[in-house]
Formats: sequence, structure tokens, C-alpha cells
Amino acid sequence: TIDESDISSFMIAFEEAYDNLYGKGTGWKEAGVEVINFRIDAIGLMPKPTLRKFPLVGGDPREAQKGMRSCYFSKAEGFVPTPIYDGQVLSPGMSIKGPAAIEMNSTSAIVNHKQEVYVDEYCNIIIHQL
Repeated sequence: TIDESDISSFMIAFEEAYDNLYGKGTGWKEAGVEVINFRIDAIGLMPKPTLRKFPLVGGDPREAQKGMRSCYFSKAEGFVPTPIYDGQVLSPGMSIKGPAAIEMNSTSAIVNHKQEVYVDEYCNIIIHQL
């Protein structure tokens, strides 16, 4: 709870800090002070969220394939025909060997030749080295 004495203390501390920063007498007290931002640091106990688990149904990842595109992986390989997958259609338990590109609403994941993607029970896309 903040009361009048706290506000008065804040004002005095602000005026002192202002004078120290810009020089004594540079502030104009009659103009008043406008508080624009408050910052609060707090530490507390929060309940751990329960993450929704999905069944690992697997399935054929070709169901999620949107098409093919030439993608550049390295100078030695140049452009490589690469399957493009819709990340929203991939089901938990599916896996895809690279090369591949997975397009999602907010990002894309590129899977190199020596990598494999696995969709876990939380719908995370996990990339493993082969």
C-alpha cells in the first residue's frame, strides 16, 4: 500500500536524484512530476502448469507434405530437392528424415541430411543428429 508519506518520500528522492544527475537547481518543483512507468520486481511461488499430452499416434508424415522445393544446404551440395511439411498437420509420434523443411505459423524448421525430426507428445519438434 502506498500512502501520502510514501509519495512525499518518492518526490524527495526523485528531486535529489535529478539534482545529482543534472546539477543543483536544475529541476523546477512547481512544474510537478508525472509518473510514466512503474517497475516492480517480485518473487513468488507459482503453480507449475500442466502441459497437455497428446497420444503418440505416429502415422505417415507424407500426409503433412505440402510439396517440394529446392533448398540450399551447403556450397558443396548446392540446391537440393526438399520436401516441405505443414507443421500443424504433423502428429505426435511422426518422424521425418532430412532433408526437409517444416513450415509453421510463427517459424520454420530446416532439417539437414544427417538429421531426423521427431514430434513428441507435447507437439514439440525435436531434431536429432543421425
